[in-house]
Amino acid sequence: MRYWSRHQSLLPVAAPRPNTTSNLELKHYPDPSARPVSEADVANEVKDLQLELLSAQLLNEADT
Repeated sequence: MRYWSRHQSLLPVAAPRPNTTSNLELKHYPDPSARPVSEADVANEVKDLQLELLSAQLLNEADT
């Protein structure tokens, strides 16, 4: 969201963001913009790890 500064009325200025990362009380609350992890997300993580292992094996075989 943008607003117009009172001092420089011709230049748009980005609205200041609240600094919630420094507030330790808010750290244990989940990010409101984050969505819950689905089974598809977990499956994709597993596939990514398997592909990384396979590519590492292939690279090692190519080097030898």
